[in-house]
Amino acid sequence: MSELRIKELCKLKGMTMQDIALALNINRVNLSSSLNGNPTLERLRQVANVLGVEISELFQPSRANEVRGFVEFQGEIFRINTPEDLFDLTDKVRQQITPLAPGKE
Repeated sequence: MSELRIKELCKLKGMTMQDIALALNINRVNLSSSLNGNPTLERLRQVANVLGVEISELFQPSRANEVRGFVEFQGEIFRINTPEDLFDLTDKVRQQITPLAPGKE
């Protein structure tokens, strides 16, 4: 079965799984349980509706767009599973690195 990317879409939309559960009037544990394994088409429709996406967008994109790896930065190891993970890490690195003043190297 294809891997769902609901958490990734939540992050992109500024939402949490709890937000989806509240919108569906169920608790987060029930939502997670209903999505693990073999989710029903109805549950996928409900989640897609809350996220404002098509059902097909809930599934992982083709492997051609896959980004996976690990990056070590300042002694911490970050796992990269999606382009969004890479963008987030890039933003974090940019925030922590102070640009050198002109003429200073």
